[in-house]
Amino acid sequence: MRLIFDTYWTTRAIPMISLLGFLLGSCASTAPADLKAAVRVLNVYETNHGELPRRVEGCGFLGNVRASVPEQSNSYTTGFFDPSPLIETIRLRAQRKGADTAFVSIGPDSIQQDERSLRATIFYCGESQAALKLGLPVRD
Repeated sequence: MRLIFDTYWTTRAIPMISLLGFLLGSCASTAPADLKAAVRVLNVYETNHGELPRRVEGCGFLGNVRASVPEQSNSYTTGFFDPSPLIETIRLRAQRKGADTAFVSIGPDSIQQDERSLRATIFYCGESQAALKLGLPVRD
């Protein structure tokens, strides 16, 4: 009985478990080759009066995502807030939820915010070009 058990585990089960672990680990840690191409970020500050859309013709609404700069203890910085480092986080979080389009509102007011965060509504638009009518591509 022991010989049958040992043979089964060494020839089939252990290699399959190892392969499964390798595949799951590689899928979880693989970043998309080009996140910019996978998720487009559009700024609605000028085109939609700064309001994030809840509906886009030809697109499916998937929710909201938010990215914030971590607070630093015992320091307070004043001046301008550069939201461009948060665009990558918005893209990554949108991609994880299956979105290919994210809308943000970045204007002069958002650059001087104390909150230091960026909020986006995310959609899956596929081939639809309707999203381009609502916002301008973010340059980062």
